[in-house]
Amino acid sequence: MRPPRHLTPHLRSPTERALSMADIAWMGSHFRGYRHEEFILLSILPVLAAALARKRGALDGWRRGLQAVDRKLLAAAPALGRFYWETVITCER
Repeated sequence: MRPPRHLTPHLRSPTERALSMADIAWMGSHFRGYRHEEFILLSILPVLAAALARKRGALDGWRRGLQAVDRKLLAAAPALGRFYWETVITCER
């Protein structure tokens, strides 16, 4: 499955790329411990729609509702984390 990042190239630098789960594991291997928490799966839809329409903030209410769905999906099926758009990585020295 190709991520929809190709739809919004104007929102990132030309050299930016998504981290893979292997990238995260590699970073974590350099620390005593690490964890990661994913955010934004379905809630990216209104952001993409707004970006494609060039109207920022137009669909904020919809986005907030989808964020709640995103959290529930990830809690029910952690393997979906690899498809989420944002990850917070916490490493312990």
